[in-house]
Amino acid sequence: MLRLNYTVVCNLKCVIRLIRGKYINHLITCFFFHIEKAKMISCGITADGVFLPKPPGEIFRTQGFHKVPFMTGVTSQEFGWLLGSVIFPQYLGPAGWEKGLDREEIMPLLALLYPELIVDEYLRTSKDRSTNRDRWLELMGDVMFVIPAIESASFHRGEALVPVYLYEFQHAPGLLRDRRPSFIKSDHGDEVLFVFGDKFTEEEEQLSKTVMAYFGNFARTGSPNGDDLVPWPQYGQSEEYLEIGLKVRSGQHLKANRYTFLTKTLPEKIRVQREQKDHGEL
Repeated sequence: MLRLNYTVVCNLKCVIRLIRGKYINHLITCFFFHIEKAKMISCGITADGVFLPKPPGEIFRTQGFHKVPFMTGVTSQEFGWLLGSVIFPQYLGPAGWEKGLDREEIMPLLALLYPELIVDEYLRTSKDRSTNRDRWLELMGDVMFVIPAIESASFHRGEALVPVYLYEFQHAPGLLRDRRPSFIKSDHGDEVLFVFGDKFTEEEEQLSKTVMAYFGNFARTGSPNGDDLVPWPQYGQSEEYLEIGLKVRSGQHLKANRYTFLTKTLPEKIRVQREQKDHGEL
């Protein structure tokens, strides 16, 4: 096994050699060796000057992206069974998390997220283990997927004035219900099954045809709308989006309270905390 110096993400020349040599199994082994040693998953972003000429935040602020129609979306439970128990079970959640969690078990899982500032927003005063588990899943999904998607949509809809379409996929595929707990809603990637088709019930078959129509229309024309489809509003100042499930309908202000907290309230709390810390060290 090729060993990595896990104090850095990886040796760049090593990665280039592995990729060019197509030794994918070695590369995967290196990745998981790094995770095992570091006990943490690091998903950093590298502004390489080619694919990403600048950091993403700067690209958004300066509108340094292509001015083309933009579609993005999430599922109703982005952080659920797939990430918590299938892909990274030993790193994203404690053993047996699906049975419920105490507040004390959740706090270490938020070590990189200012747990003392963020946990009360989601857990409140709950002492119910199942409720805590569900709110922890919501928090992780918001931080990793939902808020970044909304933020991306907001940047594109701003002065760039490009058509933006946002969705929340809300249906849990029937073919997966026996493979994961009943509390799991529409999990990360569930909508992909409906984009390409699978073994569905009659209702789900119709949903799949609807999703295919929306996505196909967008790929062809830059707009997902078409005949016999529920109108998909653009994501503009009224923050309208499409709720996609067995019933398709428009909605407004997707997770507005959480978005305000994570993009405005929390950063301000972090700023105040840092100032107090700096003042105390003087």
